[in-house]
Amino acid sequence: MRVLLLTSVNPIVNGAYYKKIVEMFKERKDITVVSIPFFAEIHAQNKDKFFLPTLFSMFRTLSEDKKVNKKVLGDKNIIVVGNLYNDTKFDMIVSLGVEEDENKYINEVLTNEKFSEFKSLSKAGKLYRWSEAEINLPTLEKMKLFLEGVFKNDKI
Repeated sequence: MRVLLLTSVNPIVNGAYYKKIVEMFKERKDITVVSIPFFAEIHAQNKDKFFLPTLFSMFRTLSEDKKVNKKVLGDKNIIVVGNLYNDTKFDMIVSLGVEEDENKYINEVLTNEKFSEFKSLSKAGKLYRWSEAEINLPTLEKMKLFLEGVFKNDKI
């Protein structure tokens, strides 16, 4: 079961969600939790790079490199926290929190003229939108209950 949990890609917000979700599912050895924004922020800090180019570089690599895609996402039970390009298929797409959280980083890239070349190169318009989520889970506790049920039954 592959689940995309749409959250803000803001590294602080996403990182906090990621850490809490990993903690919530730590007993479930059959579920992997992955956050590209969290990994991008760590990489950017360690390599003295900027977050947004690093994030979109990781999105593109995961989308375009089949080997990397299989290694990261594989054929296992996985929760991807954040976002990915819409050519990456999921069994279920849900969102966490309020839709406005989505817009701060992505909308800046999509609407600011300063980012026009970056927008084209990054394929920012191809990220999943919150409107594509099947359900919005307003809190971490409700998200945990919902996803426990999904992975318990292994069906939608």
